[in-house]
Amino acid sequence: MMKRPSEQRIMLAMHLLLVAIVAYYAFDKRAEKSVPPTQVNLPSDKNFQPLIPDSTPTAPEQKQVVEKIKLDTHHLLTMLQATDTKPGSVKFSTDGSTDYNLTFPPRDEIRLLAPEGRYTVRLSNSSAPFVILELKEGEKRIEYLTFKLTKHVKLANSMWSDSQPLSLECKNGTARLAAVEEDLYEDWGARGVCPHIKVVWDWNGQTFVYNGKEMKDPSQSHKNLNGLKLAINEGFQKDQRNANEPIDLAPPELAEETLNLLYAGDAVAARRFYDSCWPKHRQGKRTYWSFVMTEARKSKLWPAVRAVNDYKT
Repeated sequence: MMKRPSEQRIMLAMHLLLVAIVAYYAFDKRAEKSVPPTQVNLPSDKNFQPLIPDSTPTAPEQKQVVEKIKLDTHHLLTMLQATDTKPGSVKFSTDGSTDYNLTFPPRDEIRLLAPEGRYTVRLSNSSAPFVILELKEGEKRIEYLTFKLTKHVKLANSMWSDSQPLSLECKNGTARLAAVEEDLYEDWGARGVCPHIKVVWDWNGQTFVYNGKEMKDPSQSHKNLNGLKLAINEGFQKDQRNANEPIDLAPPELAEETLNLLYAGDAVAARRFYDSCWPKHRQGKRTYWSFVMTEARKSKLWPAVRAVNDYKT
């Protein structure tokens, strides 16, 4: 039985529609496979910043300074300065062979102590040349390293200063270490007592020792002491109260000037000045003297004070 033309056209249309549907779904499946499901497209803007930026600044790396010093025809000194993060080092070598090597922590500083235009020094009681290095450890502590240059370099001495840097002085071609030291007696509070002394160290062949003769200061004994006596006598007259503590028995100026003379190396003048200032009918003279001397012996400079007074105090 033959189909009518209208039915044939309907069947053809349905066939074409089915083919189109199948083709559409086949194309859509291929499109899904071409794009990975986990791909994330980030912004391509160069100025793009993360939500929580790292605000910690990065300091530029410090360069270490290297200094090579040819001390003579055989000896070489190499100093590598420390930085905030890297340690430094000191190396002595003789004819290319290392004799001494020292490493020190970051932030410490090393420098050579020598007269202008020279690298080595002459010390008393020795004919060999020496090298003196200053190593600053932190804010106050300073080490002084003395090296002797013979056939090989060797560490001859090490000494410390907890107050201030020492200076290198040369007299008649011979070097020595020196410093002007102030001594603050804090027990006197606002009315502080602060004598000073020039400390000198000479080389005795093995180490540095006090040079008492060079530390004496005759100007302290020859200055006008009469004006000081009048000021101290006025201080006694103003303070008529009975003292409960030895420190309050006399004006602080008496202790200060007595110690100035003692630190200058004139213990005899110190005692004479003290006796002349004390009022005849004022009690506590021996007690106050004993107190002042006891405090002086507690000082870190007391060994130098004894040396400048020929160890008679």
